[in-house]
Amino acid sequence: MGVEPRGDRAPAISLTTFVDFVIKSATSRITCVRKAKKLYAGAYSPVFDFWKPLREAIVEMHREGQPKSVLADAVGPSVHARKRGSYEQCIQSYMRWMGRRHFEWSGCQSVLWERSGLSVNVNPELGQHRRRGARDQTVFQERQAI
Repeated sequence: MGVEPRGDRAPAISLTTFVDFVIKSATSRITCVRKAKKLYAGAYSPVFDFWKPLREAIVEMHREGQPKSVLADAVGPSVHARKRGSYEQCIQSYMRWMGRRHFEWSGCQSVLWERSGLSVNVNPELGQHRRRGARDQTVFQERQAI
């Protein structure tokens, strides 16, 4: 997740960083930019990726066509106690959002969105396809958004 060298152009940022900036008030945006600069100053390390194990469990569940109940295993003994409460809350919210809907794994592809000198990596980890009668709906979930 480090900064990609791009000559004199601004580095590419993640969609999550971009959305975080856009939804902030004008005064909060300076703090948001400082945090983003600090985040992108170093190389990516899974040690600092709070949600990685849960994201991987969600992706695996959909990819393998497993029932929602396997997400409870994502909060096993290997998960640190400080993460456990947040993981459980997130899993409950995700399961509530899924409800009785049935999704099919469809994979996903990364793209680089560029506008006015800004480059945003749109790098979804989860691609789902939902059958809705005659209509289909594709749902993408951006990495880090969980």
